[in-house]
Amino acid sequence: MLLEVRRSGRVELVGLDWKADDAQARGYLQQLGDPYEFIAADHDGRAAIDWGVYAAPESFLVDPQGIVVYKCMGELTPTIWEKEILPRLPKVQAASS
Repeated sequence: MLLEVRRSGRVELVGLDWKADDAQARGYLQQLGDPYEFIAADHDGRAAIDWGVYAAPESFLVDPQGIVVYKCMGELTPTIWEKEILPRLPKVQAASS
């Protein structure tokens, strides 16, 4: 689903490598596809605590001011993308002819 979100071009995805070995994480993304614009490392788990992460996977929609406007606990599904996230994004302007 994250690869589909990236292809949509609607949001930039930032990943958090949470307590994982860097090489193992890179290998996982090479194998399955890397949807992220940027990946931060959180080897000691402090950033996850600061964000209120309970268990992976969790996804956050953050507005340009840095405010979390939606938190998805668990798998990001097409239904969550369509019903919870897309309505919170700025409207796409139609190209004029």
